[in-house]
Amino acid sequence: MAKITQYSRISHHTLSGSASATFSVPDTEDFTGGTWTPYDLALSEIGVNEDAEKAFIRTGDTIKEITFVGSTASNLATVLVNGNNTGTNFIFVEDGYGLRSLGTSGNIILDELNGVIQIEAQHYSAATFSCNKIVLGSGSVKNFITTDTTTTTDATPTTIHNFSVIADGSKTYKVRVIGEKNDQTLAYLGDLFGLFNFTGGTISLIGTIDKVEKTNFTTATSNISISGSSILIRVTGEAATTINWSVYVEQNNYL
Repeated sequence: MAKITQYSRISHHTLSGSASATFSVPDTEDFTGGTWTPYDLALSEIGVNEDAEKAFIRTGDTIKEITFVGSTASNLATVLVNGNNTGTNFIFVEDGYGLRSLGTSGNIILDELNGVIQIEAQHYSAATFSCNKIVLGSGSVKNFITTDTTTTTDATPTTIHNFSVIADGSKTYKVRVIGEKNDQTLAYLGDLFGLFNFTGGTISLIGTIDKVEKTNFTTATSNISISGSSILIRVTGEAATTINWSVYVEQNNYL
């Protein structure tokens, strides 16, 4: 066994002079026979191509590239992830965490916990996230696209989605509601459009809600209403009928 002394360093098998050079598995495991090339790796050995700035490891009879997924450097500009179309090589984020840039402009945030993709000009509190949302904008003034679902079994009006006042200003909501009976024999489509004003926590509807409906249900319908400091998107089903609902909403603010 070699003696390890203070300030010793481990230098891995290194190639230089060609960024395209690749490591290989030798024909024999006997590295003393004189047949090994400079590119051969022993079992579990790490090889580094200095010109390509890549590291590899041999596992069994396979050479695998070591993918770097992070850095302690504060000025890391780019992380390149090489994927494919076979369902492998994804970026996985632990439950409860997200993926975001550390800058203050042009951020892209993938928030696994809340199902949010956000493109914004400045960071803002994660408390404003809601499920299944794409956010475009900055600070408290944003445009977004969001979706939601619910199920009804009778004709009781049910809130499928609601919005609380975020900031003063005028906002438009374009809503598409789809309902389908659980046996897929009946369907509903509702397109709703409204303009609202938010001032000092008070919401007011400007004009009326425009609504176009297509349906072969009897009572199924949808609407947009105001409740306190919230805007509600509500659906009404039919008695003794299970209807699965989904809603797609676009909110546009004055920017």
